[in-house]
This record gives sequence, structure tokens and C-alpha cells, in this order.
Amino acid sequence: AEIRAARGAGQAAAAAAAGEDAAAEGQQAAAAKWRVRTAQELEDARRETMLQYAGLKQRMLTTMIGLVTVGSGAVYALVLALGTQADAGDAARDAASFAGGGLLGLLGLLGLQ
Repeated sequence: AEIRAARGAGQAAAAAAAGEDAAAEGQQAAAAKWRVRTAQELEDARRETMLQYAGLKQRMLTTMIGLVTVGSGAVYALVLALGTQADAGDAARDAASFAGGGLLGLLGLLGLQ
């Protein structure tokens, strides 16, 4: 009877150890799954941040081109006002007109994208 009790206790201990091993494996699997999910979330957040940064760069470029265009228009108006006084003014006016037209065309192209 004692031998049977010892065998039963040994089997119970082995079953308990197997259960603990299974629980530990389950915890490790859950931790690995969490790490994968966390890595995917970090990658998604990085991708979203990069897209936002690209959009910000495009808006900054469009704003800079708009400011240059407005500045060119102001120079063009100034050259028109002063250009009537001398022949050199005609050359300056033509140059400003060309630059302003080119910038407006470039701004239009960016607006189409």
C-alpha cells in the first residue's frame, strides 16, 4: 500500500510539473505574441509619422513657392512702376515678368498634384 501511495504521489508530482511546464510555455507564447503585436503597432506608428512628415514637407514647399510668387509679384509691380522712366526698366520688367510667369506656372503644376 505504501508503494502504491508513493507511486501515486510521484505520478501526481509529475503531472503537476507537466502542468507547470505547459503553463510556462503558454506564458512564453503569450509574451511572444504581445511582442509581435507591439512591434507591428510601432511599425504602423512609424509609417503614419513618415506620411505626416511627407505631407508637412509638401505643404511647406507649396507655402515657400507661394511666398516667392507673391514676392515676385511685388517686385514686378515695383519694376512696372519704375520701368516707365528708363530703357533699363524695360529689361528689368521683362525679367521680372518672365520670373513671375515661371513661378506661377510652377505653382500651378504643384497645385495639380
